[in-house]
Amino acid sequence: MPALDPQYIRIIILGILAAASGFFLAGFIGYTFYALIHWYRKKANLEKIWGGLIGIGFNLLLFSISCSQVWPPVSELAGRLIAKLF
Repeated sequence: MPALDPQYIRIIILGILAAASGFFLAGFIGYTFYALIHWYRKKANLEKIWGGLIGIGFNLLLFSISCSQVWPPVSELAGRLIAKLF
């Protein structure tokens, strides 16, 4: 098995990080909406809303950094793959 180029390993790791942070970002958005609805009904547990907003901010930062690093090589690879297939 040939050794992988360190650049490809870096892109793979950042791609996994981008996918995981995007998944958690969607989860924190849903959780924050749930906490807002619960707070609106009961007027309690404002800490849950702040926790959700902090989670959104942290995962949005991770996603924006990692996705901007991964997107150009992945789109280039996808373009070459589509050109080979068709």
